[in-house]
Amino acid sequence: MSVASLVEMLPRYQRVRWEIERYLGGLEIGQKIMTEHEVVAKFNVSRITARRALMFLREEGILESKRGRGTFYVKPIGSDGRSRSAQQKIVGILVPSVTYVSIGKIVQGIEAEATRRGYHIILAHDHNESKEQIAHLRKMMGADIAGLLLYPDRSVTERGEFVEVLRQIEEQKLPLVLLDRSLPGFDFPCVMNDNVRGSYMVTEHLIGSGRRRVACHSASLEFGNQVRMLTVVAS
Repeated sequence: MSVASLVEMLPRYQRVRWEIERYLGGLEIGQKIMTEHEVVAKFNVSRITARRALMFLREEGILESKRGRGTFYVKPIGSDGRSRSAQQKIVGILVPSVTYVSIGKIVQGIEAEATRRGYHIILAHDHNESKEQIAHLRKMMGADIAGLLLYPDRSVTERGEFVEVLRQIEEQKLPLVLLDRSLPGFDFPCVMNDNVRGSYMVTEHLIGSGRRRVACHSASLEFGNQVRMLTVVAS
């Protein structure tokens, strides 16, 4: 996948930020940059989009605004003082859908931290479709991005094609972090809730508070293709 294709996958304000960084690459440290109004006109975006793109660059210390004087390029892009390529600055996120509240909050946190560190994100949804997840994985691998965060669909983990893609990711040495589900046979880092420990602590607290009838209600326990409700009562 080309750099241009990668940039097109970014949210609008991040695309503008990327273009501003390219523009900064042609300036000397200390030079005054274009105004917010000029950013709006040059990239044909709203003032809010332009302001948001510039805000992130100011927060990173790359730009500095001086009252009555304008905005200046004050720090080289990249911690090593050199501009990084699009691939080196983009992290891919593949999840079922951000319409799920818990997943949406995870993605918001990832985007906030990526932005704070000067990275962009590309976000893809597979809607719990195994074929879509595999297709998106192959596309992101081909983009030569900096890293990937993957929320594996439960059914896709049993497909040989999925396992093959993960082996290729290992061979490619593409940094991959799993979300909410670890995968046997792979040594990828995984970020997930400790549901067992959490349930134990909640139950221990209730019993310690004198409660003797504890009800546990789980919204979705999966058995094959069926989703059942579970209620446990302890006297």
